[in-house]
Amino acid sequence: MKKDESEKQKIGLSRMKVFPELVSESHGIKSENSRACSCSFNALKEKVYDERARRRLSKQQRDNELKTMLKTLIKKLKLVLQKTIR
Repeated sequence: MKKDESEKQKIGLSRMKVFPELVSESHGIKSENSRACSCSFNALKEKVYDERARRRLSKQQRDNELKTMLKTLIKKLKLVLQKTIR
């Protein structure tokens, strides 16, 4: 078996495990509903993209909160220093 053929076989087996309802068998030959597979994989990619975007947003929100806290602490520290200098 060629390397390419075995890789294709592995991909097909993975699809059967992930989306078994998209694979049909007729006369001992398995086939997939390629349109449904394409839609399913695109939906999965969108989900992954959305999750990554959500994580980035969450990180940005944490960063913004930390910046705000730091600015507040710096202001308070300046006030304390001004009072001790006087």
